[in-house]
Amino acid sequence: VHDVGHKADDDKLLQVALAPVRNQEGGLIGALLVGYDISNGLAEREAEVFGHEVAFLREGGIYSSSVDQNVVTSLGSFLFDTMADDTAAALTSGTTSPWTTELAGAEYVGVVASLPETPSVDMGIAIMANKTDQMALAETATVILILMAVGLIFVLIYGFLIGTSLIRPIEEIEEGVLTVINGRTDF
Repeated sequence: VHDVGHKADDDKLLQVALAPVRNQEGGLIGALLVGYDISNGLAEREAEVFGHEVAFLREGGIYSSSVDQNVVTSLGSFLFDTMADDTAAALTSGTTSPWTTELAGAEYVGVVASLPETPSVDMGIAIMANKTDQMALAETATVILILMAVGLIFVLIYGFLIGTSLIRPIEEIEEGVLTVINGRTDF
């Protein structure tokens, strides 16, 4: 069994897993319960898996995230003020439509969905990509492609010039040999 539990004394949300412990005959003799905080570290590890930024949400705010605090503040305002109805619906069940917004000076694209296997606590996950950074990478790739095209043109022109400068003397030698073969020995 998987779930998220709320540890009230620390106000922490713990991802928990429960597994039965059985004896050799298959009888139930106990249970193993493991729980760990849904921390910023977990969000950062999930961000590495997704390849995009991640924020864990609960009713009323962002619990943990893989982004800087200034982005978290802007994201919280956007999700829980501007998109409050969509975010609340996504926390209980479902997914929002993809959204685009500016957070802390960068444009982000993202989606919010309910966190699976959390029947006890309404939780969600926001997965978002920094569109500004991605576009900067695309612009860099465009510059590299343009430079490669210009370089290819220079190589072709240089090859043509070198090729013709080598072929012209060879053609003159060939003409001279043909002249001598045709009987003009004074050439």
